[in-house]
Amino acid sequence: MDRITIIIIALLVGLPSLRAQKFPSKGIPQVSNYTPEAYGNAGKVWRIASADNGIVYFATDRGLLEFDGARWQRFPGSKGFTRSIALASDSIFYTGADKDFGRWRKDELERFRYTSLNPFRESTRGLNQEFWGTHRIDEDIIFVSFDNIYVYRNEQLTQIAAPSRFTGSFSSSNKVYLHDEAEGLMVFDGLSLTPLLDLSTPTGFSMEVVGMQENEGGALVVTRNQGLFQFNGGTLEPIDNEVSSFLRRDQAFSFTVIEETHYAFGTILNGVYITDAEGRIIQHINKQKGLLNNTILSLHYSEQGKLWVGMDFGIAAISLWSDLAYFLDQRGQVGTGQTALLVDGVFYLGTNQGLYTIPWEDLENDDQVIDFQLVPGSSGQVWSLEYVNGNILCGHDLGLFQLQNGRLEPLHDEPGVLFITSPDDDHLITGNYNGVSLFELQNGKWTFLRKIPPLQGAVNQVFVRDNLLWANLPNFGVIKASLGEDYQILDQVIYPLDTFGASQVELDLSGESVRVVTHREIYGLGEKGDQFMPQGITPHPDRINNLLPGTLLPRKINEDFGFYPVSNGFALENIAYTGQAPAPPPLKIRTVTAFNNDTIRPLQNGEEVPRRIGNLRFDYIVPQHDGVLYQYRLVNYDDTWSEWTHQNSAEFLNLDAGVYEFQVRAKTEEEVGTPATFSLSVTVPWYRSSAAFIGYGLLILGGIVLNHRWQKRRIRRQQQAVLEREKHSLQERAIIQERDNMTRRYQMMEDAIADVKKQLRSKTIELAKKAKESEEKSRVLIAMKEKIAALDKGDGAPQRLGELKRMLAHFPETEDSSFELQMEELHNEFLSIMSSRYPDLTNYDLRLCAYLKTGLSTREIAGLMNVLPSSVNVSRSRLRKKLGLAPKEDLYKFLNGVAKA
Repeated sequence: MDRITIIIIALLVGLPSLRAQKFPSKGIPQVSNYTPEAYGNAGKVWRIASADNGIVYFATDRGLLEFDGARWQRFPGSKGFTRSIALASDSIFYTGADKDFGRWRKDELERFRYTSLNPFRESTRGLNQEFWGTHRIDEDIIFVSFDNIYVYRNEQLTQIAAPSRFTGSFSSSNKVYLHDEAEGLMVFDGLSLTPLLDLSTPTGFSMEVVGMQENEGGALVVTRNQGLFQFNGGTLEPIDNEVSSFLRRDQAFSFTVIEETHYAFGTILNGVYITDAEGRIIQHINKQKGLLNNTILSLHYSEQGKLWVGMDFGIAAISLWSDLAYFLDQRGQVGTGQTALLVDGVFYLGTNQGLYTIPWEDLENDDQVIDFQLVPGSSGQVWSLEYVNGNILCGHDLGLFQLQNGRLEPLHDEPGVLFITSPDDDHLITGNYNGVSLFELQNGKWTFLRKIPPLQGAVNQVFVRDNLLWANLPNFGVIKASLGEDYQILDQVIYPLDTFGASQVELDLSGESVRVVTHREIYGLGEKGDQFMPQGITPHPDRINNLLPGTLLPRKINEDFGFYPVSNGFALENIAYTGQAPAPPPLKIRTVTAFNNDTIRPLQNGEEVPRRIGNLRFDYIVPQHDGVLYQYRLVNYDDTWSEWTHQNSAEFLNLDAGVYEFQVRAKTEEEVGTPATFSLSVTVPWYRSSAAFIGYGLLILGGIVLNHRWQKRRIRRQQQAVLEREKHSLQERAIIQERDNMTRRYQMMEDAIADVKKQLRSKTIELAKKAKESEEKSRVLIAMKEKIAALDKGDGAPQRLGELKRMLAHFPETEDSSFELQMEELHNEFLSIMSSRYPDLTNYDLRLCAYLKTGLSTREIAGLMNVLPSSVNVSRSRLRKKLGLAPKEDLYKFLNGVAKA
């Protein structure tokens, strides 16, 4: 066999051959890492402390950090880095920082408020003081800087100067041990500072102390570079044990005691060492084995069984009392575990790279290196292992194999054997990549018979019980099939994944009945045996780190241990572990808030809440404890307890006015604790208060009185309005009558004006006709005059002809002046205005103006003036020029405008 050497992270609690003692003797339990982003980038963690209620506090670069196992909170305090912390109670503790030290006190809303106790904080005297130590001796609080000790007692401070310079301070057995550069090791008991030992004397060189713990022989002294020493009766002797040499090499920086029987050492270069009291290394945990960083700045062991680790980058919590063991292949030489088997003291591990073996006892030793051996012919993905009739069968990506003489021998070449089960001594059933296969034992060898229709698709679990075949098909669901002879399927029932409200399920036939397990709930068959019903919550659904998808239950490899496949390795659960784990802290209601869309208001116990923000949220937790189930109720809202759930918060919306009491209880390790309570009252809205109802009565009474008065006034106003309307109606009728009379008079005037205009037009036409006749007569007379002139040249009576000429010459002139007189009589004012304003107008122009003003058409004017219409148009254009009119200006309106002016 090939030998593979891998580095393993392991915790095996309570293996049968392990030494019997209180603290687990092998490995590290589950490691929970928290990156700086998880806790708000608070910086480096210099000191850690935990309260009796289980809540953990951290002194960081950016103030005080609090963690209850679910939620981080940061409280800013002094301006500098917070370096040290000491708890006086759950609600009061003290911290030291750069140039400052002070007290934290919790207010009624469970929030911490900081008060500085340093009288020299703002002066130059405290410029270089950094308070790296804060300790408690009885009721006194001791603050230690490089230069001084400050004792806070009865609200008073006492200052004690350092002999030279303090480089470290450590609490043990109600004393404070200090290391001074000049005086060496000293002790302070609250009253006096006593030198113990000059550390340069026994070894010939100075050393830096990073931790001390009193023991039976005196005190254990932990140094930075020189390892461990035992202080006894004024002497300091080096301790030559297993861990001391590693501490000299890796440079110790932090130290804490675990249960008074074990120690934890934090180093600068190589993580954490956990040892027993004799210095034997129980476990070494570093970055390669799961931590975020190798530089350990602070260590603290809490009463909840967790070792808290403050690193240069991040925080880790190591659950020392866990029943889980993790084996992680950090070098990738074994791969990810898939299945396992324990037979005759040999542990068989199937991974994605092949089948490996190791003696079971080799997993128990304290070596950091564990040797796995690869079984020849097994390279590739191993899916399943089963021990049947004294033989080990292996379900492989390449088919079904049997382990014989230390190597795998093929039985059947159908690829992808995901599951193996034997319903009887002579038959074998496998779940494959596609369907289910049936094998029969013939002549001592398993022989493939046939596929079992109609099952198709991947089958990762298959069982036969009470003549029923149960199959689990990933991404599809569960099938229950009735079997006939030779394992023929007679009928089947399909339970899709929607039946269980999950994307993955696992069949559990370990009990008397068939169960289906999901990530959240467990389902069992109902009374009729045909439907699955919820039966409870899946315990510890997230307790396994990096569990492979599709795995919800451990594979039991013997009566004591179960196997879990995890990414890059595997985990073992000690089912039979009976060690006494630390008791969980009490359930604590952390915060209660009332809220609506606009407001979030924290509440204290007994507070009144306005109805307008009657939505309530309760947050509660059993601090630093895993797998807790919670149950709650709100008395006077719903007195029945809720279902058990892992959820550690509850909300109630739109509560009516009333007095309520919230009750919540926790179940840990199947034990139900005492309920925690919170009382509050939701006040009625102002419009439903007693004062409001009295006001409503007064308003109604006042409304009745006011209504009566208003009705009387309304009747009077109505009567007055009727009178006003009648008066107004008479006035309106009078106005209408007057308007009608004016309309008639206006119409009469309009009719008269129209008659005048009509007469004017007629007179103008008549006058024009007379003018025309006169002109015609003038032409006749002129013609006669011309003829007479011709006769005058001949013989005749000259005298008579002379008279005739005088008469003819005088007649046209008389006619013309008659026309002028008539025109002046008809249009006297108009013609006068036109002549005065426009002296260049001829009689012809004035006649044309008179015709145009009268409104005669071009044809009518042409007939009266005995010219062509085109001549009238030409005359009109010449007239517009003489009058100085614009092209778009209307001549008719202009002439009538002149008349009106």
